[in-house]
Amino acid sequence: MQKVRHTLVRAVIFQDSDLWVAQCLEYDIGAQAPDLETLQSRLGLVIRAELLTSLEMGNEPFGGINAAPKRFFDMWEGRLPSNRG
Repeated sequence: MQKVRHTLVRAVIFQDSDLWVAQCLEYDIGAQAPDLETLQSRLGLVIRAELLTSLEMGNEPFGGINAAPKRFFDMWEGRLPSNRG
């Protein structure tokens, strides 16, 4: 039986003009959508696709994907406003 390993994926969510944006922190993976419900669906699809791709290539989950740029960690920690207005 294969051991299942859980991977933490946090994301910041913010509005940029007329789009909602989700940017993962631990991996530079993101999605955009016109509303939050669609954003949640799209982000889930992108995360699953990246996970499956890395596993199919024989890598660790999300292998080869760098962390998001520092500004998104700053947004997570409240040091940078989410609107870049």
